[in-house]
Amino acid sequence: MILKREDLPSIPKENNFDFLRFTLATIVACCHYCRLTGREPILPSGSSPISVSAFFVISGFLIFMSFCNTKNFQAYVAKRVKRIFPAYCCIVLASFLIFSLVSQLDFKEYFTSKESYQYLLANLTFLNFLHPTLPGVLADAPFTDAVNPSLWTIKIELALYSSVPLIAFAAIKKRILLPMTSVLLSILCYYLNWKADMTQIALYDTIGAMIYKSNMFLIGAWFYLYFDLLYKYRYYILLASLLCFPLKECGWGDMLFPFSLAGCIFGLAFSMSFLNKFGKIGDLSYGTFLYHAPIIQFFTAMGWNNENRLPAIMVITYILAFCSWHLMEKKILKRG
Repeated sequence: MILKREDLPSIPKENNFDFLRFTLATIVACCHYCRLTGREPILPSGSSPISVSAFFVISGFLIFMSFCNTKNFQAYVAKRVKRIFPAYCCIVLASFLIFSLVSQLDFKEYFTSKESYQYLLANLTFLNFLHPTLPGVLADAPFTDAVNPSLWTIKIELALYSSVPLIAFAAIKKRILLPMTSVLLSILCYYLNWKADMTQIALYDTIGAMIYKSNMFLIGAWFYLYFDLLYKYRYYILLASLLCFPLKECGWGDMLFPFSLAGCIFGLAFSMSFLNKFGKIGDLSYGTFLYHAPIIQFFTAMGWNNENRLPAIMVITYILAFCSWHLMEKKILKRG
């Protein structure tokens, strides 16, 4: 165990994290459907980036809690590997095989193509940006940049998981360092966004986005450390955070937005008790997040893009996520 047991907050088992993660994954899937099929957005602008940022808040809270309650670093790493790798590798391999059915290349060309195995190598090593596409696939699709554009966040998650021991070390030294760092990172992100707008240099925007996601994770971590204090005022935090949301449209409001978004997630996670049992159906959020985009792209490659296929795609995604959790993910997590 990293921190002394008496220093750890007591988190109620009855919470809405399962419901929130599932909802956020569904929002991302709906936004991706419109983007990948070239349709008009059905949700407000920014829904997908905000949902992904909210994921990082929840991840920071839950992963740091897991780290603090794990007896040693090796056990922590084993938990993270068992949670992330099986479903991730499954969708990469499944995409490699299934998209051979809709490739413009014949089977022999597809399975002997260097590009096919470049895709496998790059994606199985979480370097999907090096080769996100498969040969002869999606040439005429509205979105041709990637077979599964959701995968880019996983490498950031893994990097942040690796940073958790450093966060814990800072927390042991002085807990106030974590919120202070979050404030500084928010100011830095605001500066980088301003610099990107002024200079039109994409690098500033890319670095800013990476720091922003890291900051959301960090905020989630110190929300866990300060849980006993924050929990008492969760309804006030939720109300204040909701009132701050409109300030995002102001320039300086961007610096407050990470905290208001985290406050909303925290408040919603520990209110509305009627949603506490949602997780009984299983943890479907990760599967929903991973599987929806290849399904959309497969439908598109088949030419089934002339009608609204979103309901069918979401049903298939939920079924696959359910089967993935109960037949693979949960069983692997229970081992050793």
